[in-house]
Amino acid sequence: MPEVAGRLRRAQAEAHPWRADISKALERGLEAVERIERGSTEWFSAVTQVVFASYKLGRFDDAERWMSVVASTAAMADAESVKLICLADGAAVLSMVGRYAGGRALLDIVERAYASTDALDVEAAAHLHEARAAHAVCTGDLAAGADGMEAASRAYDQAGDRRNACSTRVNSGSILESFGTLEEGESLVRLTVAETLAASGRRDEAMAAIASARAALLARADKLSDPTWRERFLRDVSDNARTLDLARQRLGG
Repeated sequence: MPEVAGRLRRAQAEAHPWRADISKALERGLEAVERIERGSTEWFSAVTQVVFASYKLGRFDDAERWMSVVASTAAMADAESVKLICLADGAAVLSMVGRYAGGRALLDIVERAYASTDALDVEAAAHLHEARAAHAVCTGDLAAGADGMEAASRAYDQAGDRRNACSTRVNSGSILESFGTLEEGESLVRLTVAETLAASGRRDEAMAAIASARAALLARADKLSDPTWRERFLRDVSDNARTLDLARQRLGG
């Protein structure tokens, strides 16, 4: 009976955040972990809920401690995939709270596990993509973050997880918007220099500045491996579009 009660507590831990009761989610999650056999699918799932609740309550030390427990726990025969999901989710959490080394260490564990198997579980792969994206964004690589979220969205779609597919797709757009905003500042500076030189009659210097601005812009766009994101970055960020228009007018091509 303790196992049955533990599974019920796990379900309650997952449900309580939807009612904005994070403290109760943590309480139920801890009760589940105590009652469910360690190393089982349900146990790893319960720990995931404990880590999420700890994160939302600002108990980052507890979240990191639980991930250490997970990493050292052997998974039962049918629980390896759920363990990897738990580790990937934990990596995302640690990255988001600034514990980058801990997050990277968990990602390394998951990636090594994938490298040693021929059959990759698509749902676990989706969580890994999302965790990689979170780590990339939190450590300043927005382009890799956008690509990772898009890869996660595709994997969630393949796994039939529509909710997470939609969530990661929205996150991809938000990351790209942030990337465009940050990069737009450099485009504006370069564009202003080129236009000022052209307006003052310094043609050769203006042409060189325009060529440099275009080259720098295209180099930044190349950081986005997805063609759709790359096109949007060049077309929808106003200063980027102006830079390319000016280059076409003055340089041709």
